[in-house]
Amino acid sequence: EKTGAYMPVDLFRATISRLRKSEAFMNRRVDRVYLYNWGEPFLAPAFNEYLEILRENGLYAVISSNFQKVPDIREENLPVINEVLFSLSGLTDETYGRIHGGSIEKVLANFEAFRSKLKRQSPKTKLFMSWHRYTFNEHEFWDAYRYARRHDIGFIPSVAFLNDLVELVQAAGDQL
Repeated sequence: EKTGAYMPVDLFRATISRLRKSEAFMNRRVDRVYLYNWGEPFLAPAFNEYLEILRENGLYAVISSNFQKVPDIREENLPVINEVLFSLSGLTDETYGRIHGGSIEKVLANFEAFRSKLKRQSPKTKLFMSWHRYTFNEHEFWDAYRYARRHDIGFIPSVAFLNDLVELVQAAGDQL
């Protein structure tokens, strides 16, 4: 398989099946699966299938998304989502575009529509804004905080950091 591809459904099912047999699952120390790591979970073609497998196995999902795109998530799968991190790096096209590109207006509309649907189907799901702090967006920090409070979501600011060689080279060339 090529690097960066999304996990095939059969492999995901086998992984969850193995997890269910583990001591950690049996002793209730594991109850959720993080459906992200250096990628956008909403782009996974089998996102609904992942949620169904978790639901069938009594597990929850945690997701982090930039909300540029949101798949059509089946209503019965929404309660499987235990926690959502809204990854955000700006509140204007200028600041948001430096990292993610795209329209911040569309991103906010996508998030708000998702939040509304999720809260109707799963009111206990926890939502947070993961605000990525950079020198270029620091002037928007308090606006981001107020946005999070207005939408009744937690606010988690974090200082952005370079985590791979490509970003290091971009930063050194003032391209990041």
